[in-house]
Order: sequence, then structure tokens, then C-alpha cells
Amino acid sequence: MKIKQTFILFLLVIASTSYAQSYYDHIATADKLYEEKKYKASAKAYEEAFKTDTRKSPVDLYNSACTWALAGKKSKALKNLVMATESGYTNTKWMQEDKDLAILQGNKKFKKLITELDAKQAAFEATLNQPLVKELKEIMEKDQRHRKNAREYREKYGQDSDEYKNLWVQQNELDSLNELRVVEIINEHGYPGKSLVGKQSRVAFFVIQHADLETQEKYLPILKAAAEKGELQYSSLALLIDRVNVRNDRKQIYGTQIGMEDGKYIISPIEDEKNVNKRREKVGLGPLEHYVKHWGIEYTVPNE
Repeated sequence: MKIKQTFILFLLVIASTSYAQSYYDHIATADKLYEEKKYKASAKAYEEAFKTDTRKSPVDLYNSACTWALAGKKSKALKNLVMATESGYTNTKWMQEDKDLAILQGNKKFKKLITELDAKQAAFEATLNQPLVKELKEIMEKDQRHRKNAREYREKYGQDSDEYKNLWVQQNELDSLNELRVVEIINEHGYPGKSLVGKQSRVAFFVIQHADLETQEKYLPILKAAAEKGELQYSSLALLIDRVNVRNDRKQIYGTQIGMEDGKYIISPIEDEKNVNKRREKVGLGPLEHYVKHWGIEYTVPNE
């Protein structure tokens, strides 16, 4: 089964804006052809996308491997699967369960790839602070516990309903507890980044992102330093920069913040809007017009 690009608050995807329109057009075509079970054509559409952008998304590479596998092309499927893992895809459990890759799963090279990835991942995880990894996973669950239902509640009960307000009362209580603990962790360890907690390096960012403005401004320099050291994705830092700007009634820089007006989602004002995708590209974010489709917003970057 092909992996869909899903959202947790804000989807952060890697793309080259210089070629982004072409890249994402090809990816959209590939996805459509996959749904139509035209697997060879889908695989070729992925290849066309990859020609436009040397920094291929691990998820897109994985999906292309699935389409080549379904098209019966073992060597091409394995080649793209290897490239996906080299680009950062590490979910070996799913690779072994995914029915789309059935044609590969008895292959010796596939099994060797799984073994090597598992060994590499185990060696890396052995260097991490495992108690802190476990705790940050629990913090992230609390951070998302009620947020994941917020949109459903707002649409079902209304923004002024007791149900919707109560949901946020519960989430705000969890946020306060999370913030207290994350501040303690930062005070003890510095920013808990990739070298300390691996995939959980974004958890502290999410908690700070959901804190009050004073806390966000206080810890923004720490998150910036972490991003500069490679301990936190720059794309995450971009979201916090935008949120701080918007909360200070300033224009955002990267277009990550979505507001509400007359019951509809809108993009909060953007500084130098015509160049927003150039700035997004520099921090690893995809084109704004694709990002905002999650909120049902049709958008075109202005020419002037």
C-alpha cells in the first residue's frame, strides 16, 4: 500500500521550489494513476518527477518502489526502495507487511536490505537516551490527544459549543503539563535533538509551538541554535518563527500559519509574498499552493 503524505498539524515536506510545480504535478499524476491501478504509468510519472528534483522525498521514493513492484518490475522496485532507505526511510516492519511489495518480499536482496537497516537502526538507537525517548513519545501523545479531533468537533458541534470548548479545556491542561516537563528537559539536556532522542527530536518543538507567546519567544533562539546544528529540522523552526510573528501582529515569513475568517480558513498575511516559495524551499518546505490544500484553500502565489 502506497504511503500517503498525511498531516499532523502541519505537513512538512521536502521539495525544491525551483522545480516544485513540475515535481508536484508529476507526483499528483503518479498518485492518480496508482489509484486507477495503472501502475507502470504511475511509476513512470514518479520517474519524471525525480528528474526535476535531485532531493527526492523518501516517501515518494518508497511509493515509486511500490508502483514498480505492482508493475512487475523487480529490479526497478528494489532500486527505488534502496534509494528510499538511503534518503531516510526506515520503517522495515511496514516494508515487510506492505502488500504492494509482495513481489520483493521473498527476494534475497530485499531480505538483506531489511537485515542491514534493522542492524543500522538498532546501533543508532543504542546511542540514544532511551528513557527520554519513551517520555517524549508520551508527551507527543498528550500533545495530539484532543487536537486530532478538534476539526471534527468544530464542524460537528460548532465553534461556540460546550463540546468544542471542553475539548480545548482538556487539551490546554495537557499542554500546560507538557510545557513544564519540556522546559525541565531543556534545562537539563539543552534542546533534545536528533543525536539525543532520534525521531522524537520534534516533540519539544511541538510543545513550544503550542505554548504562550512569552514561552515561544524565550525558546525560539534555542530552537534556532538546534536547527543550525542539525538537531532539529529547519522546517520546524520556520513554523515557530511564523507563529511568533503572527501572534505579534506581524506578517509571517513562510506562510505556515492558517487563520479563520467568516468561518473559512485563510492564510495569514505574508511578508514579500511573491517570494514565499523561495523562502520555503530554503528551509525544506514544499510549495505553499500545495500545503494549503489541506484546508481547502485554492491559492496562487502573486506575481507582484
